[in-house]
Amino acid sequence: MQMILTTSEIRAILQGCRQTLRLVQSTEEYRRIENSEYFSTSNDVVLNDAVNALFEVVGAIEEYEVITQQEEGWMEQQIKEAIGLGSPQLEPEPEPKPEPQPQITIYDFAKVLAENEPPKNK
Repeated sequence: MQMILTTSEIRAILQGCRQTLRLVQSTEEYRRIENSEYFSTSNDVVLNDAVNALFEVVGAIEEYEVITQQEEGWMEQQIKEAIGLGSPQLEPEPEPKPEPQPQITIYDFAKVLAENEPPKNK
């Protein structure tokens, strides 16, 4: 099963790892181990190197997030302009006004006609 993580989740996990390593690094027991004559790594790497590496990686991820968000905003603006929504010259049509209620209904029409017909000549 492949795990799917967002960029912000990856950044948060790495920040958590960095904080955990700093916590371990601050303990007296770890300092005693690292300062022991029996503590040795192939490249003279210590826990602080891992903390610093994670700091750099998290910083690079933050820069990536800023750049990709700017690009997404730019691309969204380009799409809006391409379909005509980015131009300030175009405005949405106003909402139609409701038609006024008629003063005379069809039921009153015969009465109104009778009242307004010219007199009949015999």
